[in-house]
Amino acid sequence: VSESHRKLLLVLLGAVGLLLVIAVFNVANLQLAQVAGRTREIAIRVALGATRGRLLRQFLIESSILGLLGGAGGVAAAFLGLRVLIAGVARIIPRAAETTLDGAVLAFACGLSLTAGWFIGSFTVLRIRWVPSNNLRQGAVGSPGAEPGTQRVRYMLTALQVALSVVLLTAAALLMRSFFQLSHFDLGMEPHRALAVSLGGSSASDRDGLLRRLGAMPGVIAAAA
Repeated sequence: VSESHRKLLLVLLGAVGLLLVIAVFNVANLQLAQVAGRTREIAIRVALGATRGRLLRQFLIESSILGLLGGAGGVAAAFLGLRVLIAGVARIIPRAAETTLDGAVLAFACGLSLTAGWFIGSFTVLRIRWVPSNNLRQGAVGSPGAEPGTQRVRYMLTALQVALSVVLLTAAALLMRSFFQLSHFDLGMEPHRALAVSLGGSSASDRDGLLRRLGAMPGVIAAAA
């Protein structure tokens, strides 16, 4: 991959990473809201002897399943999107038809989905208040439910989502503007009927002889190095 293409791919990777962080914050926020509604259930489990580790495993399993489902949906969308992309750029980008989703990509997607799920589950458990209480009728009062600062954490997550969304939209707008300017840039020549190649290890005499032979070919208007 050339240096210019590498920079473009890194920019796209950063944009996808921001989108993933926004999705993780969104799901974590929803999980915190769900915990607030499951206060009585958690209190009953603790009263029956459930340890923090057992509840952690429960939330990790739930969030891991959710993460794997999201990863499977993302892989399916990537497969369909790749088919559409290849059909559109096959005549523009060389060897575009060879692009595919291999095992390394699938393994990375699976690992990333599990990591995001574990992070969400662990974050949710860490926000649970652990205060023993025998009065289950009170629900959230004195029972292991959401911490008093959970609402503040949810507001912070929402603010981070908005901030990252603004950054992502701004970067997308700048990339589209740069693409538009590059596609309408005046090169001072007509590139549609021009062919450029790179030659390595050729001497000046070999290059001059090659240019003469190219210039003499039918249909070639000019050849230069």
